[in-house]
Amino acid sequence: LSDVAGAWAMLPGAADELLATVAGLAPEALDRVRSELERRRVLFQREFVHPLYREMVLGKMSWERHRTLARRAVVALEHDPEAAAGFVRDAELDPAEAMRLTERAAEAARAGGRTASEARLLAQAADLAQGDHQARLALRAARALETISPPEALRLARLAAHLLPDDPETALYLAGRLVQHSRRLADADEVLARFPESVRLGPVWIAWQITWMMGSGQYAGALSLWESHPELHTLPDPATFYSVAACLTQTGQFEQAAALARRGLELNEVMPAQRA
Repeated sequence: LSDVAGAWAMLPGAADELLATVAGLAPEALDRVRSELERRRVLFQREFVHPLYREMVLGKMSWERHRTLARRAVVALEHDPEAAAGFVRDAELDPAEAMRLTERAAEAARAGGRTASEARLLAQAADLAQGDHQARLALRAARALETISPPEALRLARLAAHLLPDDPETALYLAGRLVQHSRRLADADEVLARFPESVRLGPVWIAWQITWMMGSGQYAGALSLWESHPELHTLPDPATFYSVAACLTQTGQFEQAAALARRGLELNEVMPAQRA
């Protein structure tokens, strides 16, 4: 009875075949046990008679039994990587295998267009990985979580930068997340201080600052930065041209904004959909 109740608690709404597999029973045996649980007023019409019953079953289950059922669930749900990933931690798998399963689930979520699920699974995989692979996963997860969970994105960006201390792209990304978090450009200085001027004052970071300043309403500051860095004026960077044109519009410089937009379209050779 305890294994069936445990499977029911861990997999609410699951099909009988899955419940039987996780409980370690044949389908006909599951029917008999379910009837007994219904007779004892634990289940009613395939559901716990009260949500607290489910919580009680989960709370009373030993960690060894929980781990056993979770491992069975991971195997039984091989065809559904996202669902299987939900049991990876409780199954206490080998870290490499746990990472492989979680990363596979993230790819399944990406293929299905479930971006929030992909982001969370990437973060879970990053915490299981090691070395350069962990850094790459952490950076992917941070980018995916920017709008879903900014604090988690910042944590993962810090992790990636810690693992790749000499990588300028990772440092620039962390610098951007720090500024987004604190709203202070100065907070990026410590992260970028160890890098050469080509990084600290390079086009990538300057362009990012312009876009951030536009988004935070610092139109005059963004335009001043744009004017002081003419090397940006010939780079094929649609986001920067859009940001500067928006700043010009917001400050009443409509003709200049239109001219810059045309220049950006020509320089970047954007597609018709982007022109609109």
